Amino acid sequence: MLTREERVREIQKFTLLSDVFMSVALEDIPACEHVLRIFTGKKELTLRRVKTQYSISKIATKSVRLDVLAEDICGALYAIEVQRKASVDHARRVRY
Repeated sequence: MLTREERVREIQKFTLLSDVFMSVALEDIPACEHVLRIFTGKKELTLRRVKTQYSISKIATKSVRLDVLAEDICGALYAIEVQRKASVDHARRVRY
């Protein structure tokens, strides 16, 4: 069992890309809006709903777990799956 100090040291290592931290941080609608505004370039984006660690199960095809599924006030959906791997084509990976 970890001591309090050991837990604090582990938590201090988290970044926004840490799965646990991101799941909690992006449940906050203003925080998620900020991140999506950066990703999409839509400065006026307003979210209505956010779900983290959202699973989509399919019988016939591969299931997926999204890091974040968000819906804006116009009903558009934003599926966010963060990749830590370095890639030169980040813009292609952002789909909304």
